[in-house]
Amino acid sequence: METPTTIHHLCTDIWQEIFQYFNALEVLYSFTHLTNAADALLFNEHHRLYLRGLVVDRCTRRLPENKCLSRIISLELHENKYVEDIRPYSEVRSLKLIGDAQWIINVLIKASNTVSKLERLVLIIPGVGLLYDLLASTSTLLSLRRLAIHAEDVEERVKTATSLLLRETEIEQFTLHSCSSITWYDLAHMSHYFHNVRFLDITLFDVNRNPFMSYDLPKLRSISLTLVEVPFDSIIQFVATTPVLVKIRLNGLANDQGYVVNNKWRSLFQFCPSLIKVTVNLSLEQDTNSFYNDIIQAALQEFNLELKCLDDDNEYYCGGTCQRRWWNLSGIIIKNDKYIEGKNSIL
Repeated sequence: METPTTIHHLCTDIWQEIFQYFNALEVLYSFTHLTNAADALLFNEHHRLYLRGLVVDRCTRRLPENKCLSRIISLELHENKYVEDIRPYSEVRSLKLIGDAQWIINVLIKASNTVSKLERLVLIIPGVGLLYDLLASTSTLLSLRRLAIHAEDVEERVKTATSLLLRETEIEQFTLHSCSSITWYDLAHMSHYFHNVRFLDITLFDVNRNPFMSYDLPKLRSISLTLVEVPFDSIIQFVATTPVLVKIRLNGLANDQGYVVNNKWRSLFQFCPSLIKVTVNLSLEQDTNSFYNDIIQAALQEFNLELKCLDDDNEYYCGGTCQRRWWNLSGIIIKNDKYIEGKNSIL
């Protein structure tokens, strides 16, 4: 006759399988001190059970005991006056902080000497005013390899840096998305901080008015730019400073006809010999007559680009007046020998 099995008879191997289905808080609050076998797994110093997915929001007022917090390797912390110290999370590898920029700076500075294994950091902030101070506060996190900053609520300009030069870091991937004005000057000022960056994803505004602007990105291999009315010449100026760039992705809004008329796509490959692939997905608003031209279409097809009007009908005029419509320019340009030689386009 089989002996009935209860929860107290489950061995540590079974508990380890069970814990994989729950997030950190569920494990710590529901299973701590439930059975001796569960505790043996949770608190065994020789077999460290790491927990993921701990979310501490504004409603959280208490956390489990500190010896459990050292098992957390994935943490999301919202601005919280009750919980604002991440030093007990000494094993955390992935961290997401949501709140005011100054609060985040204080949290990171306080934890810089104890959180020594952090590899991925995501910051959600209202605006980018304290961007340089945020970057400075992360520069002491020597293990950090991936950094993402998202600022989507308040439009504001980046304030002047408190220090002339940001410390070089080991960050390899950097993302900066903002509805505020991130300029070419800002990118140049930050570039020393990203001396080791290999992938860059950034939202850029404005014209690069200084053709001699210096960018210190010697290891950059892939970049994704979300453009807000950035002229083509500014893109060319930038890629000319990237010695090992392989891929570039251009998204967003363009108001420069140079992407379409008398296009200069060949110049990207001429000024950046290492470049292999250009991915394009741009929106433009122009008069209806501007782009209905077989010669323009043929010039773009030379680079595997397609130009489409986003309106349903193809009428050139409405009520005798020329209409402005939205166009989409998209495609993938793969390096070809003919892009290195000859003129910029067949126009």
